Amino acid sequence: MAGIVPPGYQPMVDWCTQPAPEFRGDTHALHFYLINAQPTLHETDRYMYHGYLFWKETPPRPRGVMEGFGRVIGNLAYAIHANEPAIEEPPKDWVRVSMSLTPHIAGVGVEFLDSGNDGFPGQRAYTLEWDLPTDPPPSSRYEFQLKHSQTGQLEFLFTVQLMTLMF
Repeated sequence: MAGIVPPGYQPMVDWCTQPAPEFRGDTHALHFYLINAQPTLHETDRYMYHGYLFWKETPPRPRGVMEGFGRVIGNLAYAIHANEPAIEEPPKDWVRVSMSLTPHIAGVGVEFLDSGNDGFPGQRAYTLEWDLPTDPPPSSRYEFQLKHSQTGQLEFLFTVQLMTLMF
């Protein structure tokens, strides 16, 4: 995979593209957290999403995508303060995260999704996109601050770490 992604992201790709482990119930993935950095109803309340990303090569161009879904957790503000007037919409139940990596460009797109009737990801509510640095230091854990493109205000903290899933 060398040359397909910026060098700082190579450990992520190497981790996810290893041959299948001896025990077929294991698989390599990236565990992500997407943490809301904006004030909610009460300053101390935050919500976050967590899920897993998997590598997908996208030929014929030299590009790859880490893609996966996450579910909202830690959304206590809306349960605890339900009697107060609503001043904002509750977070969406699901996110679909897509990290696009080319030799010189890195970015992340997040689709926020409502739950369908079956509880699984349903209709897309809205999408946000951010550029990522192309030269992060190689690591087993990456942390990014995702800021609004025009105001520069911090919107989300995005953490990705290498993980082995065991089934």
